Amino acid sequence: MRNDTLTTGAKRVIMLKSRLFAFQQNICQRGEQIVTNNFIMRELYQLNNAMRKFFDRSPVKKELDSVSGTHGWVIAYLATHENEDVYQRDLEREFGITRSTTSKMIALMEKNGLVGKEKVACDDRLKKLVLTERSKKLAEKICKDNQKTEKQLTKGFSNEELKMLSEFMRRMKENLQGERKD
Repeated sequence: MRNDTLTTGAKRVIMLKSRLFAFQQNICQRGEQIVTNNFIMRELYQLNNAMRKFFDRSPVKKELDSVSGTHGWVIAYLATHENEDVYQRDLEREFGITRSTTSKMIALMEKNGLVGKEKVACDDRLKKLVLTERSKKLAEKICKDNQKTEKQLTKGFSNEELKMLSEFMRRMKENLQGERKD
């Protein structure tokens, strides 16, 4: 009896999943534009996975195994802004992350010898973020690898298309930053 229940339950789950998949694949045609439910989210998810796999195949990745992806982005950001004072709030804005997440990330990066904090002359309460010698060596490799990846990612796009893509992504981020109204 229990086996029959499991079999029936499994069949029901499969049926519900196939109905959900069929619903998600429901295509509405509007003029010449075809809109699929969750199409943009799926495409962005797949693009994110493709980028992650591309990074994982990078020869630089093997050298940077001790550095997480987010830490790599922070190192690259600090390296490209080395002639400026960069504070925690700058990382919050740049990467769209909360104060607590940024604080924890910086603490872990300090612990791992990737960043340091230095007092600023104008305000004893403020501490700017600086790269350590270790992360300065990594920064060059990270920046070069990011440039290679960006070149591969945007291959075949015109400057106009890249500007449009950038504008579309900026608008999507703005759309999600508003209050959620469910």
